[in-house]
Amino acid sequence: MSTKVELNCEMTCSKCEDKIRKSLDSMDDVTIKSIDIAGQQNNHRPKNGNQRIDGGGSISTFSEFSCSPYDIFNFSDDDRNYRLDCGKSVASSFDLLLERKWNQAQSIDNLFLFQFDRLKIRTTILPGKYGFVVTLNTGRGTNRRSPETINSISTPFDESKFNFNKIKPNELLFKVSRNNLTKPIVSIIINNSPIEYCSSLMVIDPADCHNQLLTKSSLEMAINLIAISGDLNLRMGFNSLGAEASVNHCHWHLYYQQERLYLQSIKTVDGHFFTDWPLPGFLFEISDNQSVDSVVESIMLLVNHVHTNHDNHSYNLFIARGLIDHEIRVFIWIRKVSFGSKNLFHINPALAELSGFFICKSNEMFNQIDEQFCVNLIKSIEIDNINEYIDLLKSN
Repeated sequence: MSTKVELNCEMTCSKCEDKIRKSLDSMDDVTIKSIDIAGQQNNHRPKNGNQRIDGGGSISTFSEFSCSPYDIFNFSDDDRNYRLDCGKSVASSFDLLLERKWNQAQSIDNLFLFQFDRLKIRTTILPGKYGFVVTLNTGRGTNRRSPETINSISTPFDESKFNFNKIKPNELLFKVSRNNLTKPIVSIIINNSPIEYCSSLMVIDPADCHNQLLTKSSLEMAINLIAISGDLNLRMGFNSLGAEASVNHCHWHLYYQQERLYLQSIKTVDGHFFTDWPLPGFLFEISDNQSVDSVVESIMLLVNHVHTNHDNHSYNLFIARGLIDHEIRVFIWIRKVSFGSKNLFHINPALAELSGFFICKSNEMFNQIDEQFCVNLIKSIEIDNINEYIDLLKSN
């Protein structure tokens, strides 16, 4: 016989993490109801041809909490695919759950700050070498949460400011665990000012109140989410403090983007370094389980060097599948810091822009933007001593 777990949470389930984890350790304390999503296909995808992959994780729902119930998607190591053999996007159980939950959230009044309809968004590919993707998304300029003013790349977490423990219950789409472990558990929540289809945030262990500093566990989980997705269009990215992060609570962006990007086939010239892009950066490819640890170790080496030695440097990360072998590609750029208040009507170079995706907030901007503007914007944050980071990787 199960016993109800008493949770008194008016804002979000993340405040109840300790009781939830105890319940996971002793399953007699909570009622779990399985959900079968087999055959549930979403009709909102911009492209056709997607179908469900058999297996690929299990879903359970906490159904007796006093705050809103939520799904937990659990995946095993066997569910990860570092290289996809198919030549088209094939939705996994994770993709189907994300789409279903996100589209359900879109139907709730006043949950998003504006409604996002991918089929109505104006999108163009700029002429030129890089094929930059440009969209018109006026809501990002007029309807979004006020960004936090950042003055240091290591600003501590501040409970008094907005963080993801203060979201509305319905903003939490579901949680993700690996191998039924109780930690880390990530929350997938809506981006209430979406930048793309299924635009969401991955927040690792929200109740632990990590500031917006890349952690090993969050990087590993971001790679895992790409690996359990069968959709070639899934993207993930991270903005550090001083690199256009808006909230000082450790989170990643994830979204689907149907356009192909130049970076998905770019090549390195010196180890992991690539230069055929307006801002040189580092690229790490993952095609099997054995390469994950070394990639994570190398990226954390770069990040730790920034935080230890350079308060005038920051970093952005971007993860996507390659176009040819569909391997997982992890990009990191070390860049100049950008402190102070954001101008929400300008294009501020962050993970999306560095990936080649530019979001215009006005018709005038959308009609005037060209490749040279994009190149100059990206180049404006280039640091002078990138060789220091190249040498760091070579020495380890």
